[in-house]
Amino acid sequence: MPRHSHIATPDTEHYGLHQTASEILGYRPRFFERWALLLFLLILSATFFGGWMIKYPYVVQASAIITAANGPRALVPHIDGKITRLFS
Repeated sequence: MPRHSHIATPDTEHYGLHQTASEILGYRPRFFERWALLLFLLILSATFFGGWMIKYPYVVQASAIITAANGPRALVPHIDGKITRLFS
């Protein structure tokens, strides 16, 4: 049996399918192509389950003061209204 076997579709002319569409629909995928999505979902769910089960030991809470040379400044508008243009 060939590796890329085609499923017989005798009624493709009856349904008016194009030859390319009948080739795509008649293609039987190989083993890995059929089970790749299931394998991906299993690996993804195992990753999420492992992340849910494995906990970090502690959460460290601390206070900090952040300083910078160009700190944030208050932006006070001189007039009321909507912004029509950001850059001239």
